[in-house]
Amino acid sequence: MNKELPTESQIFSAERKRTKGLVAQAAEEMRPAVEYPLDDFTVLENQEKQRLLMASRIYVVAKTSEANRAWEAPTVAHHLGQAKEALDDVYRNPYVQEAGIPA
Repeated sequence: MNKELPTESQIFSAERKRTKGLVAQAAEEMRPAVEYPLDDFTVLENQEKQRLLMASRIYVVAKTSEANRAWEAPTVAHHLGQAKEALDDVYRNPYVQEAGIPA
């Protein structure tokens, strides 16, 4: 599985969308970061690690915002579940934890 990390311009674009309320679109654009195979994390350059973490943060915050905007319990739970899964998969990953790269 060879996935591409979002570029710096894609990250900044998604962050602008997120801050303008386009949270679903921002989350979808940053999804590749939370799906990135983290067993490759240790071989990434520091800038790539930082991009992965920045994009993952946008995804988590956007999913949390989607949950905050939802009214039906299953929808709220769905978005919060996706945010939690990303937190567990990315930020609690042992390779990420060991790297100690600031987000």
